[in-house]
Amino acid sequence: MTKGPILIIFIFLLFDLLPGCKEPVHSITPIFQKDTSQLNERKNTLFAFVGEKITVQAVRVDPDAMDGAVEATYRVLVPVYGYYGRDTIRFTAYDHYGYFGFAHSQYALLYVSEYKGAWYHEKYQFTAVYRTSNGRWAGDGGNISSPDTTNHPERIDFAECDIHRTMIIDLKGQVFDMGNDTPYFRREGYTPGPVYGNYIEQLFLLKKNGVLRYRNLFGNSDYIFPEVQLEKITDPRIKTHRRHKK
Repeated sequence: MTKGPILIIFIFLLFDLLPGCKEPVHSITPIFQKDTSQLNERKNTLFAFVGEKITVQAVRVDPDAMDGAVEATYRVLVPVYGYYGRDTIRFTAYDHYGYFGFAHSQYALLYVSEYKGAWYHEKYQFTAVYRTSNGRWAGDGGNISSPDTTNHPERIDFAECDIHRTMIIDLKGQVFDMGNDTPYFRREGYTPGPVYGNYIEQLFLLKKNGVLRYRNLFGNSDYIFPEVQLEKITDPRIKTHRRHKK
């Protein structure tokens, strides 16, 4: 082999080793694999992950828009479903009330979908999560509606006991303090102890079989809300008058 090809190979290897030469790639396989036999799942671009907040910054929207918007950057800690392939992700989120609940926590299980090369938050879908004593992630799944679920809260020993200050950057670039991020399960004085919650695997399944299925991201056809047979209620105090034929 001549010196020329050897030099080229050396330069490529050096490029790969130098920090900052290219964006790091996330090589961890997601917990749940995509089921391509399902029509809606085959078409969705959903990426669910446990993320650590880096920045959440307000962005301008049309004055007539009904939603506020932010651009968020998160570090991908645990890929749960779908493929992204990077260590950090930037996405846009919309909120009718301008609350952006996910930004109140340092760590969250988040759901984003890709559209025309950009990532967008699945509106209102997230769960604040915290470290457990066995090194996993868990949070409160009690407010996630899902029909006929077999997932129920279980006793979990949460290791997280730090109290974070959560921030968001407003349109003027000023940092707005959103207050303390404390686990819902913390007792008075923030002393850690085993309480009820759900691990991220169960949290994802609750979302998948609930609101994400309603949004037709899973299943083989459009979700159809079951019809409810309403009971006919009559008031005995009201007399029905029959019209007599002439």
